[in-house]
Amino acid sequence: MMRYLLLALSVALPAGAGWSAISVPGANGSDGALNVTANTVLDLSLAPTAAWDANPPTPGRGVYDPEKWAVVYKYSSVNVASGTTLTFKNNLSFAPVVWLVNGDVTISGTVNLNGSLYGATTSEPGPGGFHGGPTGAGGLGPGGANVASTASASYGTKGTGGGAGAGDPYGNPQILPLMGGSGSSNRGSGGGGAILIAATGTITVNGAITANALRGWFSGSDGSGGAIRLVAETISGTGQLRALGNTYGGDGRIRLEPDTTAAPSLSIEPSPSAGRPAAPVLLWPPEEASSVRIVSVGGHDGGRAGERCDAQIHHTIGGHVPGFDDHRDGAGQDVRQHVGRGAELRPHVGRDNLPAHRNDAHRRRLLGGPQ
Repeated sequence: MMRYLLLALSVALPAGAGWSAISVPGANGSDGALNVTANTVLDLSLAPTAAWDANPPTPGRGVYDPEKWAVVYKYSSVNVASGTTLTFKNNLSFAPVVWLVNGDVTISGTVNLNGSLYGATTSEPGPGGFHGGPTGAGGLGPGGANVASTASASYGTKGTGGGAGAGDPYGNPQILPLMGGSGSSNRGSGGGGAILIAATGTITVNGAITANALRGWFSGSDGSGGAIRLVAETISGTGQLRALGNTYGGDGRIRLEPDTTAAPSLSIEPSPSAGRPAAPVLLWPPEEASSVRIVSVGGHDGGRAGERCDAQIHHTIGGHVPGFDDHRDGAGQDVRQHVGRGAELRPHVGRDNLPAHRNDAHRRRLLGGPQ
């Protein structure tokens, strides 16, 4: 059953705190204005590969930065008209969406980053999410259902379908790094997508932003909800934010970072985390953030030609280096379950050229998962 929460958000500030326009790195308007006046599909696969802060060669197509694992648009403003829906065609890397806006964002229609329903093969996620498993296989992603039988996926909360076969929660309330929901198993559904909208002006949501997972083929086999992070001078509106895992999948994550104490009356599920934005806005995990690098899987060290990067898949573990003797993270979870048996884990501080679970196709091939 869908639950509804009417939230009046207020962020406490120190006494005497002053107001100034927030600084959003890269928000230079080089992609122009995004005006959605009819149902529209934003094709993320058209984004050329470039550093996230580079101007797009073709305005309006953004850029795909494989280092940050994100498709980044630098808009001057965004307007999604009432009665319209903006959906997305995935980039080949299934990267999440980042909008850096030098102005205001008005969403009166719907921005839809939902994962897809169950499929006979794999179910596609929303951008930044992970695939549902085909018949007789587990779901993908750090919280993917880890058994071949029917089970749900997790993200901000643990899925309730499939008992011990459900995936484990992951990520953090700040949604750094930006990633979506995981897939469920056995003709499961894809995870909800992920979006960061950072604007120098006001974000007004009178319509909806959805990053939900839909149902799997079998009862109890639902993907997990995705992620929505909004950062702006002011966040306002009476619309909806949703990052849900349908009936049995874990809920996703929502983060609001307004720079004022204005209180929007938004209907939000799940309950969001909130805070003031950093100066400048923190878009990516700090360079010194701790992570785990897979250096070998099943005895293969990835040293063969063309496979070096495939073996260097990150699993971000929340800003600290865990004890590696038993391969467990700071929450006591065995990180090997996210990458398959035979994985050798070594501490790695810093960033590499392949962020956490960036490329599902590479990961499936390397770990022997479904193609």
